[in-house]
Formats: sequence, structure tokens, C-alpha cells
Amino acid sequence: MTIDEKPAVREPDPPPFGDFGEPDRKMPFGPAKSKAAKPPANQSSEIQPPHSREAEEALLADMLINPDAFNEAIDRIGPLDFYIHRHRFIVDAMILVAAESGYQTIDIITVADALQKLGYLDEIGGSSYLTSLLNQTPDSMNFDGHIAIVESMSIRRHAIEQANEQARAAYDLSTTTEHLEEKIDQITATRMKSSKTTGV
Repeated sequence: MTIDEKPAVREPDPPPFGDFGEPDRKMPFGPAKSKAAKPPANQSSEIQPPHSREAEEALLADMLINPDAFNEAIDRIGPLDFYIHRHRFIVDAMILVAAESGYQTIDIITVADALQKLGYLDEIGGSSYLTSLLNQTPDSMNFDGHIAIVESMSIRRHAIEQANEQARAAYDLSTTTEHLEEKIDQITATRMKSSKTTGV
């Protein structure tokens, strides 16, 4: 190398793919610094369908205590209007008791016996769970409030189910637009009545 020659300047290596130097300011999703957001410790990453465990428990307590509450409830809702499966089983058992011996004999003992016949008693947690419904319910006499919440949550879950079904049909290009419009009209007009029974 002569005096007039200058030393070769090495060009800096290009940045790794996707790394633009300042991901926090220029590319917030760059791999250098950004990470997938984590849900808070007390928040599930999976969204559950709308429901209220407390309202379902309270409504079941109402129905166990007061035959009139059972009569009115069963005219308005069915087992599938409950989100929690063991609550559906309990309503099934109540319906069985009512069908076999009349509406005046629904209580913890007769319902537990019906659950045993249906094969559900162990699945719900035994007779002790029925007792806990009465012990843990803060106000077992607010029937109107309890059933209103259960009904509302059931309608919301049904709306989500129908919307998902409609979305799947819309993505399927073999589905006619006429069929999609008919389904929209059905969803708007009425909720499905299949929740009145679980088929037991």
C-alpha cells in the first residue's frame, strides 16, 4: 500500500432480516425487542361464552325451595339455557321428578334420587352439591332477577352460536345469498327453541 492509498473501509454488515434498528419506535413488531403481549395474570387468554355461575346456582336454589318457582322457570327456560353442564343435569332431574310424581315433591332428596337414576349424581358432585346450592346462595328469593340473568346469558350465547354459523356459511362460496338472507331473518326474528330440552 502506497502513501497515497487509503485503507479499505469495511462496510457494516446488513441488519438481520426484520431488524430495523429501532423496533420500539419504527417497527413495533420487530424481532429485536418486541414480544407477544401476555394477558394479565388474573385474565384468561381464552374468552368464555357469556354466563353467570352465581345466577345459575341461585336459580336452581329457587327451584329447589319453591315449587312455584320451578313451575314458572320451566315455562320460560330449559336445561340447555344453563351454561354449566351439571346445572343442566340438575334441571333434567327436576323435570323427571315433576313428570313422575307431580310438582309439589321437588326437593334435595327427590332430585338427588332422580340424578342417581339418570346416572348424573356423581357427575354433579353428589348430594352435597345440592346442599351447597342452598347454603351458598346469597338471596334465594330473588327469583325474577336470577332467571332474567340466566335467560339473558342464554340468548347471548345463542346469538354468538348463530353468528358463527352464519359466518361459516358466508365463507362457503357454495352457499347462496338467498340462503344467507333467510338465516339472517331467522336469527333476527326468534331464538331457537331447542334449548327447552336436552333429549333426556
